[in-house]
Amino acid sequence: LSLSLSLSLTHSPTLT
Repeated sequence: LSLSLSLSLTHSPTLT
């Protein structure tokens, strides 16, 4: 898995 993908998932707008 790519780091960018992980970052995107952790920074999901749905979380906030």
